[in-house]
Amino acid sequence: MRRCGVIGSPIAHSLSPQLHRAAYDWLGLDWAYDRHEVGAAEVGRFVAGLGPQWRGLSVTMPCKPTILALGVPDEVSRALGVANTLVFDGAPGDPATTRVCNTDVAGLRLVLDRAGAEWGGPTGRGSEAGDGSGRRAGAGGSAAVFGRGTLVLGNGATARSSVYALSLMGVDRVQVMARDQAKTRRLAEDGAGWGIAVEPVAPADFEGISAPDSKDFGGAPARDAPGETSVASRTSADLNLAPPGRAAAPAAGVRAVISTVPGETAVKWLGLVRPWLVFDVLYDPWPTSLAVWASGRGSMVRTGLDLLAAQAVGQVELMTGRSVPFELLREAADRAMADRLAA
Repeated sequence: MRRCGVIGSPIAHSLSPQLHRAAYDWLGLDWAYDRHEVGAAEVGRFVAGLGPQWRGLSVTMPCKPTILALGVPDEVSRALGVANTLVFDGAPGDPATTRVCNTDVAGLRLVLDRAGAEWGGPTGRGSEAGDGSGRRAGAGGSAAVFGRGTLVLGNGATARSSVYALSLMGVDRVQVMARDQAKTRRLAEDGAGWGIAVEPVAPADFEGISAPDSKDFGGAPARDAPGETSVASRTSADLNLAPPGRAAAPAAGVRAVISTVPGETAVKWLGLVRPWLVFDVLYDPWPTSLAVWASGRGSMVRTGLDLLAAQAVGQVELMTGRSVPFELLREAADRAMADRLAA
């Protein structure tokens, strides 16, 4: 039996097994996929101890930077200095036959392209499973949708991946809001090399239009009122997944937000801004306060479950050589989250 798995620390929260197992069932493969608690200092020893039945590993923090030394990195991994996938074409401990890949960027592109297609028509193709080619989507499509008024919250590893993904989509300008302006300026230097201008924005720059505090989620109660459904029990179907009405112009020129920071921080920073798209890459706790807040304001919402499914599409193709539809893994993510909430 072929084996794959996910490593990181902590790892008990990972929903990846449910997604990959759903893919194997759909493909008719008798493969196994499990979680493994592995810290950054233990990755090399863990991989070297794997047997010939192992085909690949999904990799979460804190191991993403560490695995670059275990094989041959792809272009995206080299550019960002992080990866999330190991593919064993030979013995798992042999760097010469191990591919080190990053499907996070392709996953971000897939989620954004699909959202942009709903809002602004056809987008640039090529961002589906496993795409890490580095080719730009061109001046039309996604670049036209996200080219002006896109704001990234945070400047860590996922924010860097988001900026890089936007650059591959042909976007030439993005705002990045974070407290550490020096770190954002370093991201701007990297962005210049990727062909995208990064404009640092401090949270204080939005204070003039910020009115609600973090418990105001656009009409959704912070606590359950009598007879209301618990926010913690909401599924993706309870969030606003449809494009907003075109008449709702966003404040401060922000059309799309990609958030990599905790939900309540994002809500506080955004204040009265009303983007047409809010993409919150986090999914723990579920649903995030940002997703509920944005849905209550009528924004189209994409969540960390979308990103989890989208990056898994690429991983499944890399490991099995066969593709699965995004919708299959997105539905598996919803089922996995529902099971967790019911436990």
